[in-house]
Amino acid sequence: GSHINKCKAHISSFHWHENVEICQPLNKPSRFLVDSKMVEADVGDLVVVKEQAVHVFMVDHDDTDIRILQFPFKILMHLDTPIKPLKTHITAREMQEIPGLFETVNNLLAMLDNEGRAEKASENPYMQFLTVTLYMLLMRHFADEADYASSKKDRKDFYKITGYVNEHF
Repeated sequence: GSHINKCKAHISSFHWHENVEICQPLNKPSRFLVDSKMVEADVGDLVVVKEQAVHVFMVDHDDTDIRILQFPFKILMHLDTPIKPLKTHITAREMQEIPGLFETVNNLLAMLDNEGRAEKASENPYMQFLTVTLYMLLMRHFADEADYASSKKDRKDFYKITGYVNEHF
């Protein structure tokens, strides 16, 4: 789902989950430790946490609003196109350099927030549609090519191993 967290200054515990998470500080900067990489996110930036990535929120100021969108990666899998991971830190400035992108991304996130209060995203086709639209739009401009190459190789190795096990079981 999508919602806005109103945070006091704190450091969350290390955690991970099966969902992809996109976080956006709305009124004050925040820091995120994602897979041992420190991300200093300014207002309007996006921080993308891949599924199963260990991460920590570091909120330095009381009354910090952080928008959080979580969704299962599998909602992207029915698309007939390779899904590339997004880079971890997408700055507001980078988005503003592409005409209309920053406004469109923020409109999609606001629509998800409004809808997110109503029901669970996994059971809401409209939220799934908005989420896929947002992801594809970001992927067009901010795919993490290096990570994509390594995850593609990892998947190939995985299929080789499972194929071998299945043949010799």
